[in-house]
Amino acid sequence: MNMSAKPATPALDIDFVRAQFPPLKDGWVFLENAGGSYVPQQVIDRTVEYMSDSQVQPNWEFESSRRATDRISAGCRRSPTSSTPRSTRSSSGLRPR
Repeated sequence: MNMSAKPATPALDIDFVRAQFPPLKDGWVFLENAGGSYVPQQVIDRTVEYMSDSQVQPNWEFESSRRATDRISAGCRRSPTSSTPRSTRSSSGLRPR
């Protein structure tokens, strides 16, 4: 048995990856700039959810504002590369919890 052999890298399932990006269904890709980047369906779903339920100013005492604050804070906690130091306020006025 060859102990120096590296494990095989799994192949990228390109059909699965493409299926995550609805704009790719027509076969066209536009590589203009970062402002025109496609987002996966999960991002579209979360954006619609936020805009349909709690697109209000965060950090206020009414219910939809509390939901907005909670969603933004949860996103900050999940972000592996948050650029906002935990001890300072972000531009949204939120302090990640």
